[in-house]
Amino acid sequence: MSNATMINLYPQSSATIKRCQWCGDDPLSITYHDKEWGVPVHEDRMLFEFLILEGAQAGLSWLTILKKRENYRNAFEHFDYERIARYTSRDVDRLLADPGIVRNRLKLKFAGCRHILVQCRKIYYAISY
Repeated sequence: MSNATMINLYPQSSATIKRCQWCGDDPLSITYHDKEWGVPVHEDRMLFEFLILEGAQAGLSWLTILKKRENYRNAFEHFDYERIARYTSRDVDRLLADPGIVRNRLKLKFAGCRHILVQCRKIYYAISY
């Protein structure tokens, strides 16, 4: 049996979308599933955003992270990895005090790998190609 459900998004037409069971019935999950999940991303900031969000998600539900996504965008300066590459311990302390994101020092340390992205851009001119 399939883990997907057929949903008619356009009641006036026969167009349907096949949804995975994991997205459930939460509107945020449904929107993410229908518009972002499985869609190739080639924009560097968006790739960096997904890297940070995926790192934060470890051990948590994706819905938990989706609900905090706007907070992450604000806390991480809209994922401007060149600015984030210059973060100091003071910035990490600010993030650890931010109740809008997952405040886990190891997960924030993962975000500290942003210097790899900066180097990748210098060498390849982009994160994605």
